[in-house]
Amino acid sequence: MTELSNKTIINVILALMIVSLCPGCQDPKTNTGSAKPAKQRLESNEVPTIDASNASSPVISVIVPPETDHKNNSDFLLLATRDPKSNELLPVHGIYRRTDGLVSFTPSFPLLPNRDYEAVNLLTNQSSSYRWNSTNGRVPVLSISPSHGMLPANHLKFYLSFSEPMQQDNPWEHCKLLDITTGHFVPRPFRHTELWNRTGDRLTLWFHPGRQKTGVNLNVEIGPILEPDHEYQLIINAHWCSLAGSAVGKETKLNFVAGQPDHFQPDPELWDLAVPSADTLEPLTIRFHEPLDYALLNNRALNVFLSKVPLESRQEVSQNGLGIRITPQKPWVAGDYDIQINPRLEDLAGNSIERPFEVDLNKETEDHSKAQQITFTIDP
Repeated sequence: MTELSNKTIINVILALMIVSLCPGCQDPKTNTGSAKPAKQRLESNEVPTIDASNASSPVISVIVPPETDHKNNSDFLLLATRDPKSNELLPVHGIYRRTDGLVSFTPSFPLLPNRDYEAVNLLTNQSSSYRWNSTNGRVPVLSISPSHGMLPANHLKFYLSFSEPMQQDNPWEHCKLLDITTGHFVPRPFRHTELWNRTGDRLTLWFHPGRQKTGVNLNVEIGPILEPDHEYQLIINAHWCSLAGSAVGKETKLNFVAGQPDHFQPDPELWDLAVPSADTLEPLTIRFHEPLDYALLNNRALNVFLSKVPLESRQEVSQNGLGIRITPQKPWVAGDYDIQINPRLEDLAGNSIERPFEVDLNKETEDHSKAQQITFTIDP
């Protein structure tokens, strides 16, 4: 009996050893891999991720839990600079987007170089630091348009064109308007709307339309910005820096006298045309009877057609918007030509081809539009 028991024990031990040495004989383990439950991943303490493909306009992102769909995107993520005195975070303005549980933030304007930023996950209070460095580039050169010695008293805007992309935060801090006649700076002359072109090297500096339009609240309460016969000086300070950190370095001043207000629309039928000869590459020269908006003219406000086929041409606008030269890519062909005009083309006071800047509300349905097409003929 004892001998039988011993044999049985030995057989069981041998069987267990065989099973342990045979991988296929074991029960399969559950393969959990490296995946984690979605909820655990979404609530992790991860710091914001930063896509710095464009160094001055990085994309900051955080993952958000699905149960927070009712919250604003700005409740999850913050990009800011830190005030060295108060240690408070000063938010950067930008655009939020949410897709597939991810909230991302892109700054509205390029971030300044050589400055520290913090990206904060507001759910976890975890943060990432960000900084992009740049050595000082070329000194930016500024030109101002229009630069006429006399502008209408209801003049609306200037174009500040720089040779380099500029820092875009609070441009009005760099601009002042001095009434030389009275010796005082004009209070609150500019409209605080930042209108930069895509490359960041041209700013449209608006006088506040509410002060320039007769009878509007600001015009009545504060008064117009420009007074007829007064002399003014637009001043751009020397400290305005390019995106690379180089200051303009010198004050730029533009002197002008305010004339009488201009309430008349541009009339293309009054323009002077110097018509070229057939079989030449001479330019078609158009002279306006007043300065027109320089930027709009440079955006192909005029287009020439022959038998409804657009003319391939190069356009050159005179410096102060008083005229334009249209040179064809191929010699002119004899025939009747049409010039189609953008109805939004306007003069310095905002009077457009389509309508005057100031409209009598009692006559608002009246058609004010001037000719949006004029013709010329090239003889054989």
